[in-house]
Amino acid sequence: MNHLQKKLNTKRIISLTILFVFFFYVLSLFFARYVFAAELDEVAMLFERMKASTVASSNARILVLVKPTTTATEANLRITFANGFTVDSTSTNITVSTSGLPSAFQAESITAMPGIGSSASSVSGQQVTFTVTDLTVGTLYGFYITGGITNPSTAGEYINTVTTLTSGATEIDSSRIAVDIVSDDQVTVTAQVPPSFNFALSGNSIALGELSTSSVSSGSITIDIDTNAENGWSAWVKSANAGLNSASTGDTIDSQGTVDGTPTSYTAGNEHYQLDVDATNGTGSGTPSVNAEYNGSSGSGGTLTTSYTEIATSNGSGNNDGLTLTINAAMSALNQAADDYSDVLTVVGAANF
Repeated sequence: MNHLQKKLNTKRIISLTILFVFFFYVLSLFFARYVFAAELDEVAMLFERMKASTVASSNARILVLVKPTTTATEANLRITFANGFTVDSTSTNITVSTSGLPSAFQAESITAMPGIGSSASSVSGQQVTFTVTDLTVGTLYGFYITGGITNPSTAGEYINTVTTLTSGATEIDSSRIAVDIVSDDQVTVTAQVPPSFNFALSGNSIALGELSTSSVSSGSITIDIDTNAENGWSAWVKSANAGLNSASTGDTIDSQGTVDGTPTSYTAGNEHYQLDVDATNGTGSGTPSVNAEYNGSSGSGGTLTTSYTEIATSNGSGNNDGLTLTINAAMSALNQAADDYSDVLTVVGAANF
C-alpha cells in the first residue's frame, strides 16, 4: 500500500468516525426527548359536562388528575387538547381552581396541585401550560379548569395528552388520555304525585244516654284528615233537625243561639244541643283551625242548623290532622219523656288543591 492510499484510508476512517459521532449525538437527543419521558402513573380528565360545545365554567369544570412516575423537579404541566377542542388564545382566560376538589378518586385521596395559580401560564395552539411546583412520586394531584376550554361540537372520542415538564421544558412524564364527548349528557327524570285526600270518621253514632236537668251529657267522634293539597282542607256540618227531635212526641231539644261567630253559652237544666270542635295538628305545611262559632269551651258551643256550616279549616297539606266533634246536650224540666230523641249530623270535607 503506497503512501497516498494510506492517507486516503485515514481520511475515510476520520470521516466515518465523525459521522458516527454525529449520528449518536442526534440519537441521544432523540432518546432524551422522547424515550426518557415515562408514562404517568395515573392520569384522568373528568368533564363535569361531556356535552358537545359546552364551555368550561364554574358549573362545567374539567377535573385533571395526575400521579407522577419519575422522580424529578417539575415546574410545568402541559395539556395538549385534541383538535376539535376550542382553546382560548389568551392564557389568563384559561382559568384554574383547586377549590372544592373531591376528597378521593377510586378510593385514592386527592391533593391539590401545588403552585398552579389561577390560570394557565401560556398557551400555544392546542397546548396549554400551567406553572406547578415539584411533585411527589406516588401522590395523586388534581385541579379544575374552569374557563377557556370549549368541548368539540361533534360527539366522539378525542385524545388529549398530559405532560409534566422541568423548568427547561424537558418532558418528565407524559400520557395520552381518551375522553368522550356526547351529544347530550343529561337525563330528564319525570314523575307525578297524584292528589290525595282522606277524611275518615272514627264512628257514626254518639249515644248521649239519658239526659238530665242537673248535668250536661256529652259524646264525641273524631275525624282523621290527610291530604297533600297545597291550599289545605275544610270541614262542614249540618243537622237534620237543628236539634234532638222525638218523633213519638213531636218535642225537640233545640240547638240554641245563631251562627254568628260566637259560641252560645249553656247550663244544666236549660234545654240545649250544641257542637264543640277541637283540632289537632299533624305533620305538613298546614295548620288546622276551628271556626270561631264552634271554638267553644266548658259551658259554650256552636249552633247547629239544617244548612252546611264550616266548622274547621287548614291552610296547607297535612298528615294525621284531626278534629274532635263533641255534642253537649241537656234537657229542661218541660221536655217530654221519650226514648226516641235523635238527630243526624252530616259531616263532610273537601281538599283545596
